[in-house]
Amino acid sequence: MISNDTKTPSSNPFAVLKYSIVIWLDDWTDWIIIGTLWLLSWIIVFLGPPATFSLYYVAAELRQGRAIGISGFVQAGKKYFWKSWLWMLISLIVMVVIISNYQFYGRLNQPWTEIIKGAMIFLGIVWIIIQFYALPYLIFQVEQSLILAWKNAFLTVLASPFHALVILSLSILIFALSLLLIVPLLLGAQGLVAILGCVTIQDRIQAFGIHEREEERKRGKVS
Repeated sequence: MISNDTKTPSSNPFAVLKYSIVIWLDDWTDWIIIGTLWLLSWIIVFLGPPATFSLYYVAAELRQGRAIGISGFVQAGKKYFWKSWLWMLISLIVMVVIISNYQFYGRLNQPWTEIIKGAMIFLGIVWIIIQFYALPYLIFQVEQSLILAWKNAFLTVLASPFHALVILSLSILIFALSLLLIVPLLLGAQGLVAILGCVTIQDRIQAFGIHEREEERKRGKVS
């Protein structure tokens, strides 16, 4: 089950982005500090995955109207330390397998290997999109299961692939501008991407009517 404290105003990806920016700006000063802590955590390396989970945790709480700030960021890092590293290791293994297969079949120089290489590129893109959705799902889920989060993320992408591609493209654009211009990165743009992910998940849950079906199922069991 996934929490449903608030609703998004529209299913349009650009409206979702606009709504995310509004939420981000409301707590912008904290995001500058949190974004700096996130950067430092990845420089230290072993704190990187927990910091990423913390980023999404703070974003999810803010999405539901609860500003937990820097202290919440630190506490979330402690809470998700081991789970974040499990996520990181599995994600790396999957990407290594995909890249290794791409390189192996690329060396064969056979016409049919182009199909395999194309499939590997497609799987890589899908895996990246799933990660973008999986982290917010994990935070919102009552059952804190990575497998369930990946499953929900995959089903969401499968149900609305165009929406997922647009949202991912917007997220990549934000990160690209942050890396190129530096200033957005220093101003907490990482938090905007995390909020965008959380708002997107709530939007998809609302669009699919998941909570309505859960309520109907509960009423059916009671009757």
